[in-house]
Amino acid sequence: MGDIQDETCAFERSQYDNPNHPLVMSTMYSTAALVTTVLNFLILISIWKTPSLHKPSYILIGSLALSDFLVGAIGEPLMVILNIAALKGWSNNIFCLVLKCTTCVVFAFSAISLVTLTFISMDRLLAVKLRNRYQCVVTKKRVFYALLTVWIISWVLPATLFDKLSSNDTAFLPLVLFVGILALVLVVTITISYSMAFYSLRKITSSSVSPSVQNSEAGARPSCNIDVAKYKKSLTTMFVVFIFTILFYAPFICTLLAFAVTADQQLSSLLSLDVTYMGVLASELIGLLNSAMNPLLYLWRIRDIREAVKTTVKTVFKIF
Repeated sequence: MGDIQDETCAFERSQYDNPNHPLVMSTMYSTAALVTTVLNFLILISIWKTPSLHKPSYILIGSLALSDFLVGAIGEPLMVILNIAALKGWSNNIFCLVLKCTTCVVFAFSAISLVTLTFISMDRLLAVKLRNRYQCVVTKKRVFYALLTVWIISWVLPATLFDKLSSNDTAFLPLVLFVGILALVLVVTITISYSMAFYSLRKITSSSVSPSVQNSEAGARPSCNIDVAKYKKSLTTMFVVFIFTILFYAPFICTLLAFAVTADQQLSSLLSLDVTYMGVLASELIGLLNSAMNPLLYLWRIRDIREAVKTTVKTVFKIF
């Protein structure tokens, strides 16, 4: 098994031959881990301590914040350990084990985040479509069980494929393509859900601002059982979160697919292969930085969370 690991991770290990690379990456990942962990912890504890935020929509945001928190608490520290393993010249067996654990963790949390974003987009669509029936259909219990299922599957799948992760053999290519196709399906689903939700809100707005002449003369106001401005702001906020996620992860997905598809053709040119893989490592860092960006977006766009965080921070300072 040790020989197999040595052979499997030999190429990845070679990418860390330059001592400046692991040193710089360790510093950047350490900083990102601290910022990501603190910001998402504030979001989580604020949602937990605020009863008014114990709603399906905020539970979904809490799930997203939890996955981002664990990226900062587990995923990014593993990246630091991986770079230290290369910098200190740890054995290939240890390096390969850390590499596979890191890949497994990053894959799991990325999958959870993307599926949770899909659930959020569907939740916002249902809120607009169902209106008064929304609270009966979308309950905290159903959302909890749906998220629990996602968390379990997202951990079981990479665990069963542990030996294939970060592998150079041909079995790794179908896995990368499958992940890419699945991510594309989820992104398309999110895009369609938000498009339908915005379209439904536009129809509601159009009908509500066109009352009959009789109603206008009598001073009557058109009936509308949904706060259009509130839901539009909520939709826009979560759509912005989705767009930023795509912007941060797009470079990683593109470079990873390019590396997987062209690896065989690039074997004749080790320099070209090295450059492509370094692009994967750099874009991986950019993708993980999204976990620090999300809580900043919540604080900027969601007033309830912003106020809850302010209360939490004031409570902490009073304690000390």
